[in-house]
Amino acid sequence: MGLMAAKKARKSGSLSGFSEQGEAFQPRSLARVEATECAHYIADLSLELRNLARRNGLKFLAQLLEMAFQEAFLIAHRTEPTEADLKPPGHARETS
Repeated sequence: MGLMAAKKARKSGSLSGFSEQGEAFQPRSLARVEATECAHYIADLSLELRNLARRNGLKFLAQLLEMAFQEAFLIAHRTEPTEADLKPPGHARETS
């Protein structure tokens, strides 16, 4: 199941959240999602929870959720450096 399907399932309440063996919380549909896609999902959830905490005056909880959101967002949008990024600054081609 892809990320969008997991979001729809979460909203409809069809994700039980626990494995059938009674192990720790782990949504079945997200068990094999790539790290970047998982980070996008976590960023989305933590942002929603942060906003909920803010609306209800839960300042410290909102701050923690903000940190979780920022970390997940950075991971989700991380890119590998290009060849040009790895070259020392002095080796850039000069244009006139």
